[in-house]
Amino acid sequence: MNPIILDSSPLLLKEESKGRLICGLSWDPNEGASVTDKLSNMLGQNKETYDLDLSCYCYDEHKSLMDYVTGNDGEMVDRSENIHHSGDCRHGEAEGDDESIALDLNALPDYIQHIVLLVEVGSAHGFKEVINPYVRIADEASDHILDDLKIDESQNGDYSACIYATISRKNDGTWLLYRNNYFIDHERIESWSDFLTQFIAD
Repeated sequence: MNPIILDSSPLLLKEESKGRLICGLSWDPNEGASVTDKLSNMLGQNKETYDLDLSCYCYDEHKSLMDYVTGNDGEMVDRSENIHHSGDCRHGEAEGDDESIALDLNALPDYIQHIVLLVEVGSAHGFKEVINPYVRIADEASDHILDDLKIDESQNGDYSACIYATISRKNDGTWLLYRNNYFIDHERIESWSDFLTQFIAD
């Protein structure tokens, strides 16, 4: 399977960051939910609030899944304890990032060679219905943005999942950032761990 990758660049972190970076996801709350939205919510389809989810999947050099991190209880820290999720946010009311994943690249074990970052809409919406969905990768020490994406300004607002980026370790120990920006409906995915391997370069 050929990898689906737009472009790549070295991941240049400030020296003082010591290999630490943040992937942050933010959006604004739905303050104008309609009566129809509230009725849908009562029927089990959450259209009353915007709920976005940030996660990452970790692979070895053979593209075998080694770990994953989400905002759910019990899944917020990888087993090496060098990738941490801030926790699930269901409303988008925070200042700055509503959800974030902190990665200590220098401390990651050798079995983690690739990290794929994924954004999903957990509520019954497409991205174009969410107010100001935005994802970024930043140097932790300086908060300098290394890459970002205003998701609703893309041409893929009808979709509910975005494979945002892949971070891959090179043979010399440095890291590359691959910008995927690939959109799909998450209902079509049977297994994220299998599907995401196509976003890892050979």
